Amino acid sequence: MKKSLRKEWCWALVAAVLLCVANIVSGKDADTTDGTINIVQPADKPRNTTIDAMPVEDAKLDLARLHREEVEVVNVDLFANRSVHPAPPPPSPAVAAPSAPPLPFTYIGKMIDGDVVTVFLAKQNQDYNLKLNDVVDNTYRIEQIGDDRVVITYLPLDTQQTLNIGRAN
Repeated sequence: MKKSLRKEWCWALVAAVLLCVANIVSGKDADTTDGTINIVQPADKPRNTTIDAMPVEDAKLDLARLHREEVEVVNVDLFANRSVHPAPPPPSPAVAAPSAPPLPFTYIGKMIDGDVVTVFLAKQNQDYNLKLNDVVDNTYRIEQIGDDRVVITYLPLDTQQTLNIGRAN
């Protein structure tokens, strides 16, 4: 019995929905029971018209009132990079003079044979036996060999550099 009562309620609900849809589709309002349609006619004349109220001589424009003062145009780059940080100082105009690179030699030892002094130096994987005024790779020249230092000239800039070798015991 409960199933039949439930079915009846479902059918009643479906019927009510169909009646509402039919009423909306037919366009009938709930207020009009006699089936007549009210048509609204537009008014003959608009109520507030400023054109009709203005006399013809006032309708002319005063062109002097339309003139505007010329404005100075300032060209501003709207997309310029702006920062809240202060601008870095300009680079110094003085260009640093070129300097010789650090000496690439490592001191290995020294040999004294009478008046001839030979210095043993290493550069990367090469060993050199150098005497006074010897030139290495057309870049360095041995200028002086002392007890605790070797003075070497960097030839491209004609700059002298010193390689400390320590005192012999």
